[in-house]
Amino acid sequence: AGMTQPRRKLNARGRRTKRKIERTAIDLFASRGYEQVTVTEIAEQAGVSRRLFSHYFASKREVLFGDSDDYLARFVDMLFAAQSPDLADAFIEALVEFSRNFPRSEIDVLRAGILRSQPAAAALGRSWDAEWRSAVGSWVAVRIGSPPNSFETRTVAAALSALRQVVAEELYDSEGRADLEDLARRAFALVSFWNPSDPVS
Repeated sequence: AGMTQPRRKLNARGRRTKRKIERTAIDLFASRGYEQVTVTEIAEQAGVSRRLFSHYFASKREVLFGDSDDYLARFVDMLFAAQSPDLADAFIEALVEFSRNFPRSEIDVLRAGILRSQPAAAALGRSWDAEWRSAVGSWVAVRIGSPPNSFETRTVAAALSALRQVVAEELYDSEGRADLEDLARRAFALVSFWNPSDPVS
């Protein structure tokens, strides 16, 4: 199941209000811990009613993950649009294209820190990782010519997910100074014994 409500068309005032709620919530999560913060507290700190909070976000979990569903859908689109015949190169191509189109904002950096450092948030992050693997698996299945729920597809999708996660963590630790494409190629080189382009026996 997706984590976010269907996207609404917001006017300028609505976008400002949503950003204010989002920033307030993320700041509270970072300073006090995701588990300790309530929706009521977020609304009060943001200067809005709980009802207005619910107009923009279904839950505090949805605030934590922001536009993740939309980002994932766009990333999968980029995977299918990747031109390289090699699976690893195509995956890296999509990662770089996504990073170019959706550069990390300050709030994204805060989110990453919360998801890495707070156990309750990290547990939610693991459920999101499963959604990520499933979505990427749809592309992997086409690439390697295997059914979406096959052992081969699930294994390759899980491996790609793990590589992406390590690259993302390294980018976070470097405060964005590391080169994404270089990190991704180094990560694939370290597991070069695995070639998903080869037929699976």
